[in-house]
This record gives sequence, C-alpha cells and structure tokens, in this order.
Amino acid sequence: MDPCSEPTGLREAPTSSSNLKLLVVVLAYTKKALAAHAQTNCLSEILVKSAQGWANSSKFSAENLKEKRNLESLPLAGGPVSLKDTVGVEGRPLRQNHNPDHESTSDVFGVTTNPYNKGYSPDGSSGGEAALLAYGGSRVGVGTDVAGSVRVPAHYCGVYSIRSSAQRFLKAGNATSIPGQEGVLPVYSPMARTLEDLDTFWQAVMSMKPLKYDPSVLPIPWRKLDFEGRTALKWAVIWDDGESAQQFSKYNVLTLPPRNDPALFGTGLNLAAQLLLADGGKVATKPVRFGEFNDPGMVQAMRMISLPRPQDPLLLGGDGGWDFILTVPNALPAVPHGGMKDGWKSCGYTFLWNLLDYSAGVMPITHVNSVLDRLAPRFAPRNAIEKGAYDPVSMSGLPVGVQVISRRLEELKVMEGMKIIEGLLTKEGIQYEGIKI
Repeated sequence: MDPCSEPTGLREAPTSSSNLKLLVVVLAYTKKALAAHAQTNCLSEILVKSAQGWANSSKFSAENLKEKRNLESLPLAGGPVSLKDTVGVEGRPLRQNHNPDHESTSDVFGVTTNPYNKGYSPDGSSGGEAALLAYGGSRVGVGTDVAGSVRVPAHYCGVYSIRSSAQRFLKAGNATSIPGQEGVLPVYSPMARTLEDLDTFWQAVMSMKPLKYDPSVLPIPWRKLDFEGRTALKWAVIWDDGESAQQFSKYNVLTLPPRNDPALFGTGLNLAAQLLLADGGKVATKPVRFGEFNDPGMVQAMRMISLPRPQDPLLLGGDGGWDFILTVPNALPAVPHGGMKDGWKSCGYTFLWNLLDYSAGVMPITHVNSVLDRLAPRFAPRNAIEKGAYDPVSMSGLPVGVQVISRRLEELKVMEGMKIIEGLLTKEGIQYEGIKI
C-alpha cells in the first residue's frame, strides 16, 4: 500500500494495528515533499533526519500508540503534517529575518511556483504550504491569514482551508508579521489536501484542549452540527451575472449585496487597510532594512501604505438571516508571476472577512477550461485586473474555487457548508481532481 495514496488520509494514520509503520510513512512523504520542492521551490527548511529520528523514537512505539492514540496527547500520531516557517517548532530557531510576499517570493529562497503551471504564482504568503499540499508532499498544513493568506493560496493551488476567527486557533509561540497589530488580527489556520483531512485536523486540535497551550484561545469544543429538522438553509450569494445556482434549489438563495452595490469589497479593503496600517505602515516596515524588488505588487503596496487614507465607514446592511455567504476567493484563478502588481487589489474578496472576523473557508470546484471560459466578444474590462491578467488559454487547467463564509467563531458551520457543496457536486457526478499522487 502506498502511504501517499489518496485514500490514506489523517484518519488512516498509522497505529499499532496498522500495516503502515511510522518510518515508512515519513520516508514516503519525505520523498514526495522533496519532489514537490524540486518542482515548485515550496520548502524553506527540510528536516529529513529529524523526522526520521522522531519516527524511530520510543514515544511513538507501537505500545505507546496503542495506549495513547485516542487520547488528547497523540490524536494525529503518524499523520504527515507540514508547517509554515513562522510556526515555532521545538528545538529549531525561530527568527523571522525575511517574509514571503504576495507571490511567495523572497531574495533568500527565490520564487515559489504554482504546482499546476510553473509560469503562475501559488500566491502568498502561505503559498509554499499550498503548493506542497497540492503536490501531495503533506496531508495537512498550518499557515497564517491576515488578508487571505491561507485562502487565496488554497484557491490558486486547488486545496482546502478554513480561516479561523481570532482566538479560535493556537498562535502562541509563533511569529507574526506585524506584532502588536490589533486592528485586523492575524490568525493561524489549517490547510489540507482533502476536506476530510481538514475536518479531521480541526477535530484533533480542538480535542487537545488548546486553551492549555495558548491562553488566548476560547474554550469552544468542535461539536457535531445537525441541520436535520431545520427549515431550508439560507445561502447568500455574491455575484454579478444574475444567474441562479440550480443545485441550491432546495435552499433559500439570496443575493448579497444588491447587484447595484459594487463597492462592498473595495470599501472593506480600504477600511481593513486603514486599521492594519493606521500608523502609516511604520510598524510593518520598521524591520525592513533592505528592499526586495522581485514582486512589483509589493513595491507598489509598500509605497501606498504610507499615504493618508479617507476614513469612510463600512456600511454592511441587515444580513437577512443568512446561514452562509457564497462568493469567490479572488477575482481570478492563479495569476502569472508579477501579476500581483495589479492583482493584490482584489484581495478585498478575502480581506473583508478578516475585517469582520468572520469564519471563511475555500474549496476547489473545477479547473479553467480554455473553451468554456473564453470571454464574451462584447466583454469590456472594467479595471487593470480584468484587462491584463485573464487568459483562459494560458490559464487552462488552473484550479478554480469558491469561498464559504459564516459568522465569527462559526468554523464548524463553514465546514458543514463545504460538506453540503461537496455532497451536491458528488450527486451530480462531479468530483474535483487534484494533481495525481
């Protein structure tokens, strides 16, 4: 049995009764991770010997696993997990002297590429994690999100993620890009290759009572939700093509906001940026001593954050009692390298939910089709993003995802919403196909 094969998710991680041994799994995923790195440049630190030593330690012997597998201490023993390099790992130095940008590029490690097309970006700043997962070098990973940094990479690379609300997922002992910034709180959140793995990881972390490890985490268990017996769930859909999603016919489908209000995401982006950079960007830019110019979007953003901004209020009207909001994670599929010069402005599709501290998940649905996704002959671009970045021919095969949003601290509800969507697609014979592993 191939330990990297798709059916072997976190729930089938090695135990004392499994035919898979920890060292076999470690070696298999190490090889896959190295192959992913060779293709995408997604890794910053490769701890092969440490991983092998961990797998051979007595703590994870068959006897210990048999005794502790279902207890709080080792709920994921044997499951391959990867971490963004801002996550503190016992025994390893933790110092951020560089930071991946919008496209996961840096003068230290170079350019990370999209696993589906080397000419395109995996986005950032958790793009390396998304690329590794898409290629099958890990089952689940942990990244950070202050404006969409786990959700947009998940969308670009065809994997799954749920951005947690603040004080829901552990972050104590880890690095953050802007320490002390409280306007729009950065959060750590998981990403996974499959929805089942994402659900398993959330359950496992919550079962370990994270409040014991991080006093800022709220003591909210991962309960089972049951929608049976409820009236039809309400899905508020944000779109501008006026079409209706037939597969949601048994649910109440709302349009949010009114289609003549195009300013929602732009207003959210502006207000979130004001809170994030209320000091003119001094805290964010103080550690930057040497300029990096390999990302045109970052250069432009660094210039803009020091400019004064109008204090326009964000007016978000009554929500109409919706259960979920369904919208896009970004204006486009993955952009070509350098495309974030204009593309970073479309992060309002994710940044708005950080501003409101809503729980938000991203899941892959399909791929760009060079024929079906051609622009209409009468299409007129409304902005620089539409004018220069979209090309269905060169983008053919890139993942396309959707974003599912619920209110603050409703990560479990978002998970159930994503399961509903996946279930509806399965009934129609539609299943997302990632990179074969």
